[in-house]
Amino acid sequence: MYNHIPITMAGNLESRFDPEKLPPIVRKFHFKTFNHKAFKQGLELLKMTHGMSGLDGVGCVIDGDPGLGKSRCLDTYISNIYKLPRYQPTKELIKLPILKVIVPGKPTINRVIEKLLYCARHIGPSSNSTDSAATKLYRLIELQLVEMIIFDEFQHFLRKYALCTTDDVVTFIKVLVDDFKLAVVFSGKPEGSEVLKKFEEIEQRVGFGKVTFKAFNTDNEANYKEYIAYIKAMESALIEVGAKVCPLSTVDMLPRLLLAMQGNLRLLNRFFIRLLMMYQDKIYISKEKMSQLFAIWPKGSFLHPFDPFLAPPEAVAAKYVEYRKSLKVKNEKSKYKLGTRMAGREVD
Repeated sequence: MYNHIPITMAGNLESRFDPEKLPPIVRKFHFKTFNHKAFKQGLELLKMTHGMSGLDGVGCVIDGDPGLGKSRCLDTYISNIYKLPRYQPTKELIKLPILKVIVPGKPTINRVIEKLLYCARHIGPSSNSTDSAATKLYRLIELQLVEMIIFDEFQHFLRKYALCTTDDVVTFIKVLVDDFKLAVVFSGKPEGSEVLKKFEEIEQRVGFGKVTFKAFNTDNEANYKEYIAYIKAMESALIEVGAKVCPLSTVDMLPRLLLAMQGNLRLLNRFFIRLLMMYQDKIYISKEKMSQLFAIWPKGSFLHPFDPFLAPPEAVAAKYVEYRKSLKVKNEKSKYKLGTRMAGREVD
């Protein structure tokens, strides 16, 4: 899926898999993509934002908690772009329409520039001169026709992650996208929006659109229907790759999986990859097998000793209600320290 992209553009390149280490059934399942509403909306927003490159600065935000599909959405869009005939390398030019980088911890202008250069395979000795590094980046953007830059994990610009002010870095990014009329995407945790609020000009540029990825739950009927469709797609993919697994999209199994994986797509995916690695296509993966894995599943500790796979249906339903209530209590707690100016304000 990603073989034609420069290796530093995306983190989960199929070419990195060692066929001797992972069974074919695992590789096939890992590279399956299951579209859902937010995923489709994200792809469409990226397409529209990318289409605006070359005009006055425009950008968007794609946010959500970890493990909900943001990075897969970004990588899927990048993959689709690099497949297009107009972006194929020629004898004179290697086109790099999109650069995607993960914002480093403790970001500085030089560190961000170096990551952008490395992403494009412009690897050279590090320099203490910001100007020389910036010049290399400017030449890259001009000569290799960069159109859009994606900054993933943009919450790293927050002071609590950077441990220092990052105002100069964000200002540099603003000037960069303006000078070259680049489209820009900020992706990461919702809290990253606090960075944008400090810079009105940046906030206006990314005001072209926003998509938020949310965990599946039963609180919203549309969201739950999306969950059902997602599980059905995943079930079909498991069958397609040759896995022998009990039906997943049943009235009995849907709430069990929802509770066990907290509606998190990454956890769900990793859980079944682990099952496939353990049993491959040699044994039927039943609820009992899932229960055995969940007993040692690190992310299952929030439920232990409760077993969501073997407990009676009514107990699963009651436990799910309890779990959702606990989340609301956490969300209602103030994120500001007592005694600060913001502490008394109502939390959104």
